[in-house]
Amino acid sequence: MAIKKKAEITQSGESGLSAKLKNVRILLKTNRIKEAIAYLYILYSKIAAKAWGVDKKPSQSMRDYAMILVRTKGHNPVNANAFVQCIEQTIYGGQQASMERFEEALDLFKKLVLEITGKEIPAF
Repeated sequence: MAIKKKAEITQSGESGLSAKLKNVRILLKTNRIKEAIAYLYILYSKIAAKAWGVDKKPSQSMRDYAMILVRTKGHNPVNANAFVQCIEQTIYGGQQASMERFEEALDLFKKLVLEITGKEIPAF
């Protein structure tokens, strides 16, 4: 079954990050901005785990995980902290989820992905 699923992904022309970013676009189209912002964090943690081999444990907060990456992998603390702060304020801090807020999170996400992978994200 895994082989079939892999073939389906290859045939559709979407794989990896571009396929996952499609989910973010769908959330935006359905006016679920808060969920789109939260999904950017999920993508960030998956990309970091794949690149650096450091999985986020369920007991770790978003900030704890980012700071572990800063200490152990030399992750840029300024961008990591700003990204986590943006996500936390939107999800937990009562900040209104808006397109401006999403654009801020997306810009920080792009910087972090470039730092982690050395590649820019596909066109959004």
